[in-house]
Amino acid sequence: MIAVLVFGAIFGRWIASVRAQRDGVRVIRDAGGVVYYDNQRKNPTRGMAVEDASPHDWQNWLAHKIGPDYLYNAIEVTNLGELEHTEFVGKLSVLPRLEVLTLSGSQLKSDDLKVLSYLHNIRDLAIVSRDFDGSGLKYLPNPGALRKLALYPHQNLGFKLNELSRFSSLTSLLINSACITDADLHAIAGLTNLESLSFFFTPIHTESLVHLRNMNLKTLNLRMTGVDDLRPIGHMTNLEVIEIHGPITDATLETLPAFPNLHILSVGSKRLTNAGLIHLANLPDLKLLNVAAPNDLSPGIAALQAKRLTLRIRTTRPLDDLP
Repeated sequence: MIAVLVFGAIFGRWIASVRAQRDGVRVIRDAGGVVYYDNQRKNPTRGMAVEDASPHDWQNWLAHKIGPDYLYNAIEVTNLGELEHTEFVGKLSVLPRLEVLTLSGSQLKSDDLKVLSYLHNIRDLAIVSRDFDGSGLKYLPNPGALRKLALYPHQNLGFKLNELSRFSSLTSLLINSACITDADLHAIAGLTNLESLSFFFTPIHTESLVHLRNMNLKTLNLRMTGVDDLRPIGHMTNLEVIEIHGPITDATLETLPAFPNLHILSVGSKRLTNAGLIHLANLPDLKLLNVAAPNDLSPGIAALQAKRLTLRIRTTRPLDDLP
């Protein structure tokens, strides 16, 4: 009799959680969100989810009959449009197995992220909102689980990086903010597990790179920043990919450290000339070079190609506001 009661209690809780997830997924999808279950994988060529029918194809068949919520956990929610329903955010609390979350909305504020306190398994988080000031990250209950973080606060003058020091396990960080200063980067100085660091349209300068002295990144993206000299990070021998678009000059390329493992380099500036490109021949393992510049650099590219016959060189149109 006791065993029956215990089984009934467990079964009842399971049914309740299944129904809560099902209703939550419905609300999220009705609001324009996309939900992926743990029986799905993304198609890397299309960015779409497809069902993985192997090795348990009978489970996928059954899921079509009774609904996926009885068999699988919702592990990813993505919203790339404008959030129209506040209920969307609230329903995230019934998805405790969620691992990947992207939230986008101009009116999304830090207090709206209290729902994160229910999500102990988040490992990949992206927030796109002009009103986000960064303080909402304090609601994440398990900062050690987070591996990837992307923040797009746009023009929010109150945006700060203070909360980021909690996430010592981060391996990837992307920040797109026009309100970050050089001094703000001290907040990420302790993120020594970072492998990928990206700044987009962020007005930081060469002197701010001192805060990266304890890191050994594999990927560094400085797109549309004020950085014009990479010597402060010459110790990063693991760097494989660098993108630097900004006020760089021929002197930047001339003094570029000979990163031993650098495979891909992207440079962009109106100040580059044919004379500067030849200095890139000193990079021992460079395999691909992307150049964005409005002036004709074909002579410099030809001279570099003559020295490095196997190097692939691609030219692209620069952004209109390239320094």
